Amino acid sequence: MSPFIVEKAMDVLPLAPPVHPRQLTEPELCRLEEQKEDTLRELRIFLRNVTGRLIMDKRFQTFTKPVDLQEVDDYCQVIKLPMDLSTVLRKIDMHKYSTVKEYLCDVVLICSNALEYNPGKDPIDRLIRHRACALKDTTHVIIKEELDEEFEKICD
Repeated sequence: MSPFIVEKAMDVLPLAPPVHPRQLTEPELCRLEEQKEDTLRELRIFLRNVTGRLIMDKRFQTFTKPVDLQEVDDYCQVIKLPMDLSTVLRKIDMHKYSTVKEYLCDVVLICSNALEYNPGKDPIDRLIRHRACALKDTTHVIIKEELDEEFEKICD
């Protein structure tokens, strides 16, 4: 091989100019926004269904409504971010969840609040703690079994 050919092969090419993404047209932007809304609508329908099933489950009756502050007057001193299933439903209706992970964070919050407020010293506390953990586990299982993985990826 001649030195000329080797030298030519080692030449460094200049950097290509940056590629600017093509601007979407107005109809393309509208179609994209429509697809996003359709996806979020499907997510809300799915989350309402899951939440409705949890509310109907008698084991989770304790978590269906906000804690009654008349009955439990020190609750807000212990729990800084109260959460319950009716509030979760309201958040679904107000379009506050754009991913399943956001929804699950609120379910986990319900559980962690119950564990924090109910230390497990008496049988009622232990029952509430047990049911809070069951709520979290049941929610995760329902979502894992029934949510299409591809749909979840689209939402993320």
